[in-house]
This record gives sequence, structure tokens and C-alpha cells, in this order.
Amino acid sequence: MPEIGQTVSHYRITEKLGAGGMGVVYRTDDTNLDRKVALKFLSDIVSGDPERLARFEREAKPITGTEDGYSPFLSPDDRWGGFWADGKLVKVSVDGGVAATLCEVPAPFGFSWGADNQIIIALHEVSGISRVSADGGKPETLTDPDKSKEEKSHERGAKRSHSGRTRSSRRRKRGSPRKGCSIGSPWASIG
Repeated sequence: MPEIGQTVSHYRITEKLGAGGMGVVYRTDDTNLDRKVALKFLSDIVSGDPERLARFEREAKPITGTEDGYSPFLSPDDRWGGFWADGKLVKVSVDGGVAATLCEVPAPFGFSWGADNQIIIALHEVSGISRVSADGGKPETLTDPDKSKEEKSHERGAKRSHSGRTRSSRRRKRGSPRKGCSIGSPWASIG
């Protein structure tokens, strides 16, 4: 793996962003285009395993039908991608095609697709949690903050100020989902 400050091709490594089963992701400066780029360097285990390498290559390609999606996520079997678009939770095959609407959802904070074929929905950072079948349907509320206990959110990392109000440890405009150009890894690969 590269060292901070090292230049690989025309990318100067500036910061380690994270590591996982596939490899390590670094923030880099693209010296040719004068922009910041995240690069994933694959581990030796992944680069030597044809099945894992094929998965990485699939993730690196945008999926047709996801161009205007926000907050993308994958099914546990990697066969479906889910995302939010135009007030709806949508899914599409990773092979591309026509996206299927699962349900209407106001601007979400995040999603998680469980092995039980249920999608967990956090509508925003100060609301409860809901779920919907990956086959579609009406979202079912699982939890709501307990107003009798003055709970303000279920947000992980929420902190209470002296006034008792909840402050987010992450700052993002309330109700604004994360923009993802398309489902597929935003990382490039070198090495």
C-alpha cells in the first residue's frame, strides 16, 4: 500500500480515508487535472482472486437507470441497487434496466438492505426508523423517538447541548440526501 505523500502515477496520496475487505481508500490530488480524487488500492487477496476482482470491476461501472439517484446502496447479494429519486425509493438490477419504484419516501437520511429482503429507512436524522419489503409496499414504522422521554432522535453520535436539544455530530442540511451520481463505486483502482 502507498504511503502518505507518495505519488503513484499522477496521484499524490494525501490521506487515508478507510480500509475494508477490498482494500484501502485514499484521498489523493490528481496532479494532471488539479482536483481531489479518492482511489481504492486493492489488497493482494482481492487482486489475486478472480471472483472478488470481478465484483470490484462491476462496482466501478455505473448502472444504467441510476443517473439521477441519491443515497445509493446494494442488496446483500449484490444483484440489486437501491436509491432515492424524485421522492421515491427505487431499485434496479445491477445489470441495468428499468428502475422499479418500491414506495414513496420523503428525503431520506439513509437506507440499509437486510438479508431478510427488508430495506430499513431512516427518513432523516431526527425521525424514527421504517422498513419496506424489497418487493415494494407501504413503509412500516419500526421506531419513533419517545417524546415522553424528550428523545429528539435515534441518530448515532447525537449529543445533547445544555438546553437539552440534540446536536448532530455530522453536519448536513436536514432533509438533504447524499447525492450519488450513480450506483457503483466512485473509486478508481491502481495497482
